Amino acid sequence: MKLVKKIKEVWLGGTGKMYNVCDNNGNYYLYKAAEARNYPHTPLPYRAHVCVFASFVQNIVDSQSAVPVELAEC
Repeated sequence: MKLVKKIKEVWLGGTGKMYNVCDNNGNYYLYKAAEARNYPHTPLPYRAHVCVFASFVQNIVDSQSAVPVELAEC
């Protein structure tokens, strides 16, 4: 993902802080930082892997409603 020209904070249910971002090509993404909820800017890389795994399981359970998740270096 080439970095970003628009960033807007969004809240989806109890997922914690997420961001709607748009790259230079006009593609939109939801971005969720892999950090501690109660201690912003404290990296917890395992949280990113948990999101990827949850997406994988959701694809098995109901592929129609699954949201693809990828790890990104930012």
